[in-house]
Amino acid sequence: MELKLTRESICINEIVFDGSMEQAVELDYLLPDYCPSIFKVLKSRIVPKITSERIMNGKLLVDGVAYIKILYVSEESYRICTLSQKQAFSKSLELKEGCEEGCVSAFVKCDYVNCRVINQRRLDIRGALTIRATVSTVRKLDILCGASGMGLQVNTCTVTALDRKLYASKEFTVKEELDLAYGKPSVTEVLDSTATASLTDYKLIANKVVVKGEILLHTLYTGSDDESGPEIMDFTVPISQIVDLPGVSEDYQCVITFDVTGIDLSMKQDGDGECTSFDGEFCIRVCCEADRNGETQLIGDAYSTGYELQPECSKVKIERLVCAVNESCVCKNSIAIPQGEIARVYDISCDFTNESCRWEDGAVLVNGNLEISILGLDNDGMPLLIEKSNPCEMKLEPRGADLQGDTENVLFSPSIRAASVSYSLTSGSEVEVRAEIRICGILYQYCFYDVVSAIHIDEGSRKERKDDVVLRLYFAERGERVWDIAKRFGTSVEAIVLENNLESETLPGKIMLLIPQID
Repeated sequence: MELKLTRESICINEIVFDGSMEQAVELDYLLPDYCPSIFKVLKSRIVPKITSERIMNGKLLVDGVAYIKILYVSEESYRICTLSQKQAFSKSLELKEGCEEGCVSAFVKCDYVNCRVINQRRLDIRGALTIRATVSTVRKLDILCGASGMGLQVNTCTVTALDRKLYASKEFTVKEELDLAYGKPSVTEVLDSTATASLTDYKLIANKVVVKGEILLHTLYTGSDDESGPEIMDFTVPISQIVDLPGVSEDYQCVITFDVTGIDLSMKQDGDGECTSFDGEFCIRVCCEADRNGETQLIGDAYSTGYELQPECSKVKIERLVCAVNESCVCKNSIAIPQGEIARVYDISCDFTNESCRWEDGAVLVNGNLEISILGLDNDGMPLLIEKSNPCEMKLEPRGADLQGDTENVLFSPSIRAASVSYSLTSGSEVEVRAEIRICGILYQYCFYDVVSAIHIDEGSRKERKDDVVLRLYFAERGERVWDIAKRFGTSVEAIVLENNLESETLPGKIMLLIPQID
């Protein structure tokens, strides 16, 4: 009988780059004539945003914008003022030869910012950004999944393997008219605005993802009643979009992240000449990653009952999807303020930094620092900023997370960010901060399998039988596998199972087996 081998191709998602790139930010800034002179700088920060990432001509290209924001106290009136600038940046990295396409995931963060006051009208700003990027490409691997003929016996197992990853991103603009809440003073100047966008629902249809979410806009502004100090106002803006994702269907699991890459607030005046509303324009970037598992057969061992056989063996790394994670956690911190240091709190903001994840006892432990900034007024009537960094740990128990074997082989690199923050004054010297942390990513696990990658049989090397025995007796031990016994005696698993009416291929105890000989 002719030897027949069956092969199939499986997708191996190979990481071709996983690292970081550095980007400097430098600005020598001279205040325009209409800006008040600087008495002291309260806070300087750089908010970087990635606008695109792609592979072109064997290179990874990442484009973005760094928003430079300064809050300072004016020399003339000691009121809070703002400065803002932006700088575009581009980074490129040569990938390994032959990488012309793939799935790119990139994040950027500000490592540090230093603002030096040269004089009352001039600032020297220096900062550094870190761009973390992962590039994966799909490699087709032909594996041996079946074989028959020439007395061939194969030991197969069914494994779950990750299919080809699907990824798409889209940029779009949302415009909305935003009205101040009743009783709020009208706006004279916007000091700061931050916006985050979160997913509320999504639906997968053929080759498309329908996403819904909301923008949370937090605005700090100077009101018409300047004596009362800055005011805050929060807005919620709904968003929806259809993203083309070729190949996606309802059986995929998907992680969707939004990023607000630009905010433009234009003040609108009413009939009395006061600003009580904005025309808001938001630049949004949505990224969709979809994954699913499939099943494939692997041959772990092979022999022939009639011929000498030389199998080729290799080790294969198989990655599988565990589950998609879209979770929110609340991180609480109590900030002690020295007695008499602050008379009033204007606003509180926070960032989540130095994040790390690990799998432990059936849960994902997320650690990091909650960087808290408290903007307020001291007892002498001078604006001040208090900054605290507190450690924060969160525990996630993702739904549907079914890990197998060694949990050290778990891959999870989520997007982690502070979506919103609220606070309350628990006493005259303590502030309780509640930050909602959004954690989005896909949990993977990989395993290594020893497989038979090729089989070679020489038709002229037929096995010689030492005797004409057609049935043997064998006293098996508990835990022995029928496969090992069949291979030792040159027969088949099926013949031993049928001859002895076995219900399992692993023996539950000591037993005498009849070993039939087959051709």
